[in-house]
Amino acid sequence: MSKSQYDKTSAEPIFTGFDYQYYYFLYEILNLAEKNEEIGLEKKDDVHIQIGKKLILVQLKHTTQIYKNGKTINLTTRDKDLWHTIHNWLSFIKDKECGGGKTITEQKKYIKNTTFQLVTNKSYSDDNTFLVNFSLFKKEEIQIEVFKKYLQELFEKTEDKKIKTYIKELINFNKKTLKLFLEKIEVETNFDDLIERIKERLKYKKSIEQRDIEGVFSSLDSSLRAKNFKDVKDGQKITITSEAFYKEFTRCFNIGRSPNLPIRKIEYYKFPEIPVEQVFIKQLIDIGDVKPENESDIKNLTNYKLELMNNMQGWINEHDLVKEDIDDFRKESMIEWDNSFRAVKIESEEINEDTDISKEKKNKELKKLARKCVSEVRKVDLKIGAREKSPLSRSQSNGQFYYLSDENPKIGWIYNWQEKYT
Repeated sequence: MSKSQYDKTSAEPIFTGFDYQYYYFLYEILNLAEKNEEIGLEKKDDVHIQIGKKLILVQLKHTTQIYKNGKTINLTTRDKDLWHTIHNWLSFIKDKECGGGKTITEQKKYIKNTTFQLVTNKSYSDDNTFLVNFSLFKKEEIQIEVFKKYLQELFEKTEDKKIKTYIKELINFNKKTLKLFLEKIEVETNFDDLIERIKERLKYKKSIEQRDIEGVFSSLDSSLRAKNFKDVKDGQKITITSEAFYKEFTRCFNIGRSPNLPIRKIEYYKFPEIPVEQVFIKQLIDIGDVKPENESDIKNLTNYKLELMNNMQGWINEHDLVKEDIDDFRKESMIEWDNSFRAVKIESEEINEDTDISKEKKNKELKKLARKCVSEVRKVDLKIGAREKSPLSRSQSNGQFYYLSDENPKIGWIYNWQEKYT
């Protein structure tokens, strides 16, 4: 299929490549651990990490090219990304302004304090003879002389003039310097899904709860992009120290954390076949709060109960709540109910003891008091959780009381509910 001129001039690969650098920058920022660490974007390299005198230079190479099976293309033996990266590093080593120099002593000193990392989403392949021989050298299975001989053979078989120049540049390095340089090189292939890697680092490095990861990531991402834009606009290089990150971005971890528990739509508990047979509905029917023929009313009240039960099970399954949270929540719910029921019980007992009132009128007054108790409890807004109490919706709060007054009920509305329903 031929490409249109729009496709040919599209900047998508460029933007994707820059985003790959940016998100790797953010990924490494979350790894800041030492007080004197600094991370830079497109300053000393695509990304650099400075820890005291120690320097890590990271070249990031991203491709949008994929095979028919959906796998990204391989990093090949004569890959331009590979050899241009090596050429850049050799240039740094020989540049006095970068900390290197022309003499072997200066170069060795620079190399000893520097780690050279190539990170790419391109795939590893055993067909890449450079990486294969490089790996054998790193594992001390071949000596520098053998590796250098391999480079000479590669040079002779290479047709691309620029790549040929880069290979020769490496061959011409002093043997001891070359050995030291190769020992300080690290190549990571198949490095993709950076956003997911960042979220994992938030979870496991920064101990952000699963429910808060999206919010924290979004807050960090937008704040860091805004800072980078301002730095570039002000003519400054994009760098950040561990101290600056702590001062400027700690708020992102707090802003992104939601005090509310996530609402899930998963149904762990299904709607009952005969809703009117539920104990909590029977309790409400018996006091005249619900009419047995009012199917719509019964359905709504049942949905409140199920909404609470399904979300509670989800919070437990996803470890949003622990047993202590559940126990504390039930205790608080019972206290709220007891505050309303206590007054009802006292008045109900007084009515029962009044010999001047007929049985029919007593029942009427007792049901009226029970409905008053339900009405008061329905106004209660419950909260749940340990770190910050998460407010429940009114329907969820009502659902909790319906749940407690259902099968094997823990609460009721009329003064003698225990005798009737347990």
